[in-house]
Amino acid sequence: MVFTKLKLSDYSILPLLIHLNITYTGMAIAHELSRAGIQLLLEEPFYAHLLSGLLKLEDRRISTVAVGLHRGEQLALHVRPEFWRTLSAGHQQGVLKHELLHIAMRHLFLAKAYPHRSLFNVAADLVVNQYIRPERLPEGALRLASFPALQLQPKRELGYYYHALLQLIQEAPGSADGQQLQRWLQQEGQEWQQRHQLWPGLQRISRAEQDNLEQNLAQLLSSIARKVGPASVGRLPGSLQQYLQQLERGRSSVDWRRALRLFAAGSETTMVRNTIRRPSRRYGTVPGSKIQAQHKVLVAIDSSGSVEPAELSAFFTEIHHLWQQRAEVQIVECDLELQRTYPYRGQPPGKVQGRGGTNFDPPIQYANHNYRPDALVYFTDGYGPAPRLRSRCPVLWLITPGGIEAGDERWHQLPGQVIKMKETNASTAT
Repeated sequence: MVFTKLKLSDYSILPLLIHLNITYTGMAIAHELSRAGIQLLLEEPFYAHLLSGLLKLEDRRISTVAVGLHRGEQLALHVRPEFWRTLSAGHQQGVLKHELLHIAMRHLFLAKAYPHRSLFNVAADLVVNQYIRPERLPEGALRLASFPALQLQPKRELGYYYHALLQLIQEAPGSADGQQLQRWLQQEGQEWQQRHQLWPGLQRISRAEQDNLEQNLAQLLSSIARKVGPASVGRLPGSLQQYLQQLERGRSSVDWRRALRLFAAGSETTMVRNTIRRPSRRYGTVPGSKIQAQHKVLVAIDSSGSVEPAELSAFFTEIHHLWQQRAEVQIVECDLELQRTYPYRGQPPGKVQGRGGTNFDPPIQYANHNYRPDALVYFTDGYGPAPRLRSRCPVLWLITPGGIEAGDERWHQLPGQVIKMKETNASTAT
């Protein structure tokens, strides 16, 4: 990428320009998307940072550009190259901002509260299209003026538009506005509706996974808001500004511990064992049987030199809480290589071994071939090369308060669910 052609007054954004380019590695339309991202950065930095924080995928299963899940774990922007190349530069900006607004306003997570999916799609597009320049919208795009008789108020919440449209289709389907709405709803297979075609994938994952995805998005949005500053945030839609203010007020109390409990509970297995204390109800003999739920969890401790002693102490505090939930906990300590493995039985070790560099692969290999847990929890600061091995079990990465941020490229290279731990008062070194 040639920066000398860009007349930038603030050179602090150069790292993001580079990031906008390299995150598309392996995609045939890398430079085309990066150019659009740079233009977005110059005009609206908040959305450019959000774009840089998303996984971008070349996807020929879709016909346009759409937001969806990648492997059920991560929000991603799916792009069909052939469609992208049919758009003018202005329409490319409009399409990107359209999808980014859906993400920032959390429409993917709100959809489950609205039973009429196609009507929800119309309402969601009415919301986001108000914040895109008219010339950047495709011809015939949904606008408030598409339903003149309804006299829809501008810049209202999604529920307002959904219920106004629902009332229209129930009470006046034969009116001019009602017929217009029917035409939109019948275009389920048309281009505008296909941009939402990946959203139902969010409903097919567990509640714990949905909660973690939403929390990851909240962390990303909060991080971006602090990065771009009040002036940029002040130009965002009012509802988004309010949400960011709520995140800022509650930033120190994100319930990541609940996410850890949900993750462990979602990985439990059921065991049946014999017991002489409990006669069989069916036969009245002993031994009887007892059903137990059990979590077999491998906990990886990043023992590299970048992890502080107080953070190691906090790790073992959370490991103890996990163990108290009747989980079978096996610990691996790892820096560049696996240092030692041992079962946790209620007491932390005197000190951990390692304090060198970072390699995330050895614990994954140990999980895949030796321990075979129901879940892998990895406590780390995230500073290290992306793992090359793919885990055979679900992975939860818990990032230290001083570790990588949600907008960091390394965050999105960690396979599985990634959550930032809040500040801890732990002061006892491990």
